[in-house]
Amino acid sequence: MLKRLLITAMIAVFVWAFAPDPAAAAEAGQFTELEGEVTVLKTNGQAIAARIGTSVQPREIVKTGRRSKATILLNDGSVLRLGPMSDLEIKSVAHDPQKKTAQSSHRVNRGTVMFMVGANFRNQGSSFEVSTPTAVAGVRGTIGIVRVGPNPNTGKVTTL
Repeated sequence: MLKRLLITAMIAVFVWAFAPDPAAAAEAGQFTELEGEVTVLKTNGQAIAARIGTSVQPREIVKTGRRSKATILLNDGSVLRLGPMSDLEIKSVAHDPQKKTAQSSHRVNRGTVMFMVGANFRNQGSSFEVSTPTAVAGVRGTIGIVRVGPNPNTGKVTTL
């Protein structure tokens, strides 16, 4: 009896420890345009080549190679366009169609990312945030470009 209880407890711990995170499993959006080499670093550490229709999820990182570009349509209605040699983390994406609100957060580690933010982000309770190693921008219903690269004077990474 004790042996069966111990085995059941071990199985329960194993299942709990390795169960997928429901927040991470929710699709944030998908690729609608690709050019060149685009890679998605999944939360499990696996790197996959992106294709049109490939989904991205929160906490995944998208990387573009030389002469590469990507467009991601997010479920909240916003669009992210990555230029060559860019590195973007999709931190979180949430959309409530009933309340017409959305929350979206992303981190640009290098390269150039243009974002187009839809009308949902003009509503009370909505937020769209883009962070870099040196800055944070919060926007509402607009288009913006963030570029992260070396400062020509110091060589340190900066937001341009």
